Amino acid sequence: LCTRSLWRHEVTQVESRILKALALEAKTTTDPERWARAVCRSASHFGRQGRIKEAMDAMATVRGRFGTNLTPAVGAWLMLAEGVMYFFQERPVEAADRTRRAYGLAAAAKLEHVLPICAAWLAHIDFNAFRFEAMALHLEEALTLASADDHQTQARASLVLADALHFAGDFQAARPWYEKARIHATTEGDEVTLSALLQNVAAMRVGNVRMADAVGSAAPAESKRAMMEANAALYFDIGIGTTLLSALLPLLQGQLLTVEGKFREAEELLSRIDRSKLEAKSVPLLLVDLAWCYTAQGRVDDGVALASEVASQLSPMMDLYEVVCVNARLSQIAEKAGNLSDSNRFRDASRTAYQVQRDQQVQLRQRLDPLSQRAR
Repeated sequence: LCTRSLWRHEVTQVESRILKALALEAKTTTDPERWARAVCRSASHFGRQGRIKEAMDAMATVRGRFGTNLTPAVGAWLMLAEGVMYFFQERPVEAADRTRRAYGLAAAAKLEHVLPICAAWLAHIDFNAFRFEAMALHLEEALTLASADDHQTQARASLVLADALHFAGDFQAARPWYEKARIHATTEGDEVTLSALLQNVAAMRVGNVRMADAVGSAAPAESKRAMMEANAALYFDIGIGTTLLSALLPLLQGQLLTVEGKFREAEELLSRIDRSKLEAKSVPLLLVDLAWCYTAQGRVDDGVALASEVASQLSPMMDLYEVVCVNARLSQIAEKAGNLSDSNRFRDASRTAYQVQRDQQVQLRQRLDPLSQRAR
């Protein structure tokens, strides 16, 4: 692997099949609601790619055409498009609010063509917020109500269920749902969902490698697969012009290089990442690995200084994976610096969080089992 080439490589962008189809539908339909649906779906697509101005312009076009005469269906499509856009802007409160409003409109007006996708996106929001019971209920609703040719709902709900099963530690159970998501996204030409699938699988695999490393267990085969998937996801994103998660994939690659002990390469990659482009929860993960790279290469003072910054960012709001990995790294750095008291304290925090997460995974897997059986 030549990590430098990943930053320089140029790929010709491919045309979005789904955007082309939605534009054609908006141009040719005589049904105002179908027109609004096509434009709002385009807005959602732009929002998922980080093309916020285009998303907002599309929604403004719909509002301009309907004014105060919004129908329940058009109102629901607009609210959902806003919710999706906010979700990918890391505005979880607004995302949940708009998506719930879309869901409420669809439910009250019995909009069978809108309700399933609203439920699927609520499941996605719930998963990211670790509201697993609500996620399961919304997934069940989406998968029950969606028709076989409702590709956007089938793809979204399948992806969320696959991610949840993978998060619960059961990749074998997740695989058929990843495949189902891939089939529906491909059928519709939704390259952004395909991108999310590639990124999520890579991120989950990297998470498994880092978790194994945190508890002192090597996973070289998993690390190799994770690196291949991170590379594939990066090139795919370059090809479709998605920049929203431009810092995430290099972070995953840098994390793997750190686990593999390739500290110079890892430092080179991690130090280039603009932390302002990362989710807030990922910043400590970046900094703690960079601190370990410094320390492992003999720059102990630099590593300890950066580790202190990381320790100041720890909070009860961090998810368990982050608590396990960050504290395990802080323990290594403190041990290397000769501070055994801090090393033991961080190690204990990591081990405690690891056991809590293992219990959480078991409970989640049991809750998802009835849903996962649908693919068999």
